[in-house]
Amino acid sequence: MCPECLSADVDVREYDFGVCPQTGYRDAGQRFRCRACGATGDADDLVPDEDRLSGAMHQMRGNPGSFLGGLAAGGLVARFRQRYAR
Repeated sequence: MCPECLSADVDVREYDFGVCPQTGYRDAGQRFRCRACGATGDADDLVPDEDRLSGAMHQMRGNPGSFLGGLAAGGLVARFRQRYAR
């Protein structure tokens, strides 16, 4: 969710500018753009969706072994939808 307006209408894109000539480090990662308010930033700054997290916590109480699998599957599906939804 957008850290500015808390909208879930967020587009996440990967970028790769290659190797920085000054530092020698690779300049790549993920950036987001909120379709609701226009905010942009590093994908690490996105706010977790509380509904999904509360569902995962509820799942953890019933079956602790499926907690991490539920988060991973939820994140994978969300990223797929963000990247390929048009």
